[in-house]
Amino acid sequence: MYKLEQLFPHYREGFTEHWKREEYDYEYETNHRAVYLGCQRAIKIFLEQGTTANIVNVASAASIRGLKGGATYVMTKHAVLGITRNISASFFERGIRCY
Repeated sequence: MYKLEQLFPHYREGFTEHWKREEYDYEYETNHRAVYLGCQRAIKIFLEQGTTANIVNVASAASIRGLKGGATYVMTKHAVLGITRNISASFFERGIRCY
């Protein structure tokens, strides 16, 4: 059995008041911004090609419920779920599904 910190070296227990700004930025860049920019690029390509397509985003249980500690991780995973739902609603009629 692995501890979360072993699987995700950037994960740190505790609330974010103990974090340095650089740690928050890394978590945000990794878990939120990368997903957003990847989806943005994929949607542009799919629309240019005029094809139907599927986008599959991977979040975690943290996207639907809170976890003890790791507040920034939980926040960014909630954001991934929000992005996914927004894309699904916004582009379904244009043939792009997002899960």
